[in-house]
Amino acid sequence: MGFDLYGERKEFKLAPDIEWEGDEPPSFEEKEEYFAARQKYERDNPGYYFRNNVWYWRPLWQYVVNMCENIVTVEDATAGMHNDFHLITKTKALRIAKRLEKSMENGDIDRWEEAREEHLESLGNVPCEICDATGYRHMNDSNTPTICNACKGKKEKPHFDTGYPWDRKNLKTFIEFCKDSGGFRIG
Repeated sequence: MGFDLYGERKEFKLAPDIEWEGDEPPSFEEKEEYFAARQKYERDNPGYYFRNNVWYWRPLWQYVVNMCENIVTVEDATAGMHNDFHLITKTKALRIAKRLEKSMENGDIDRWEEAREEHLESLGNVPCEICDATGYRHMNDSNTPTICNACKGKKEKPHFDTGYPWDRKNLKTFIEFCKDSGGFRIG
């Protein structure tokens, strides 16, 4: 699952579209051609599209909500975690970009990253729910136990929340998207 954000700026030209002829599915070469044209379009039209998979989006949006608590509403904060095409207006998008840039300049990002890391470390390991913390599983209805592939036989594994990575480069890309988007929808 991913989060696809689409800019609302009216000047955006329509993205390239390819009509396939006949009943046959497109060839590999036709697909490659389409995606190359699509990527070029997105590069040539900053603010048109931003995408994150769920693992990168959730910490990014949590950071936005934390740094922009007087810009985003509770509704924005909640809807930002869903794919329902919630609208962030042009004014909010520009204010978000400005606030996030300021957070990088004044050190707020450093403090947030440090607090986030401390929080994730404090979660520690949790008992493996896949093998009921035994370290072994019965695979394929076999009576022979095998080492649990979830915890690698250790009976515990890192807390689920530690799997969400944080990336400053992703944040910078998002800031540029916000500036150029004219507002955006989170889908």
